[in-house]
Amino acid sequence: MTKQEDIDKIKTSPIVFVIFGATGDLSKKRIFPALFALSKNNLLPQKLKIFACARTQFTSIVFRKVLRETLEIKDGQAWEKFAKDIDYFPLDAARDINLHGLA
Repeated sequence: MTKQEDIDKIKTSPIVFVIFGATGDLSKKRIFPALFALSKNNLLPQKLKIFACARTQFTSIVFRKVLRETLEIKDGQAWEKFAKDIDYFPLDAARDINLHGLA
């Protein structure tokens, strides 16, 4: 396979990306900005689902709102395209609280 065929295969494969500590600094300052930039440039898989997990008791809607404000998004259309693939799950992996929500 050529490099382009590999890229095309990845872009059409269903992918689930789970982020533990989604409300933390690493996620806010590095992970989500990088994923948003990839999304704006159409470099993420077409069938991507991001499961953001943290101990903070947010709903998916509230998490996406807070994330948008944190990232200071100016391109509303690009944000809507990206945000539709994000779901939030409040859980505590260290204490095995709500881990069944990911199943």
